[in-house]
Amino acid sequence: MAVYPCDMNGHRYAAAQQSLYVTICKNGDTFTHKLRLCPMHMDIELGLIRGLMKPLEDMLEAGMVCDSCGARTEAIIFAKVFLPKQEPLQYVSDRCGGCQIELTNRLQIGNGRAL
Repeated sequence: MAVYPCDMNGHRYAAAQQSLYVTICKNGDTFTHKLRLCPMHMDIELGLIRGLMKPLEDMLEAGMVCDSCGARTEAIIFAKVFLPKQEPLQYVSDRCGGCQIELTNRLQIGNGRAL
């Protein structure tokens, strides 16, 4: 049983804890949020991440255009996923300001804890 409740709605669950770290690099500043998630909410978040971001190993260099709309990149977003008994999964996305806000809102990082 997880010691901490799921950050999405505060419920306790009988499973190993899973965590998601989302880091935003923008204007020379770095901001990280941590979410502790139950298996159901991790599945939802991981589905969003896989649909909206690319695996870190597929990124050759930082892009100049937003992965979503093609505007000039203003932020790079990293997601690091910790699933039970697995190596961490890492994803990245170049985003303009508006698309960066949209992505972080969809990932609901505000439910987590700022580090």
